[in-house]
Amino acid sequence: VMLMFFTRINTGFRHFLPAYIFMLMLAGRAMVGATRGRQVLLWGAVGASWIHTLSYHPDYLSYFNHPMEKPWLICNDSNVDWGQGLKEVSRWLDVHPTDRPVYLRTDWDLIWPDYYLGNRVRRLKIFEAVPKTGLLIISPVWEAGYWDPTDEYAFLRPEHPLDVIGHAMPVYD
Repeated sequence: VMLMFFTRINTGFRHFLPAYIFMLMLAGRAMVGATRGRQVLLWGAVGASWIHTLSYHPDYLSYFNHPMEKPWLICNDSNVDWGQGLKEVSRWLDVHPTDRPVYLRTDWDLIWPDYYLGNRVRRLKIFEAVPKTGLLIISPVWEAGYWDPTDEYAFLRPEHPLDVIGHAMPVYD
């Protein structure tokens, strides 16, 4: 848990799962030993967390139950972004038409952005210069800098995105 949340080591959330099993066992134990009033309170918390999870529909892959401005800076890689937001990027571009250039920085298979977005965006490749004008839609993997040896997009970390598409694709001007 310490490595995952307090260092820049990209451990991935899947390495947290063994500890999660013990947390679930502890939660079950707390429920069994609780008084009737406390059980009602605990079931209310379970219901509230279920409702909060529904607020992320259909973006469950990028769900975080702790309100954070940029959760992908703490937990990243395949835990947040597998390219599942490309359909939503397409819809976002339909709703927000612009005559400015739109750049896309991702790390996915080349066919999917072309399939969903066509020529509406210009794909940036690794080691390609960061654009100076236009809109940038970026995979959080690149903003966090885990796989980028030059950490080109580090300047975006303190910035606020214009929008976040699919809870996992920040848009910067």
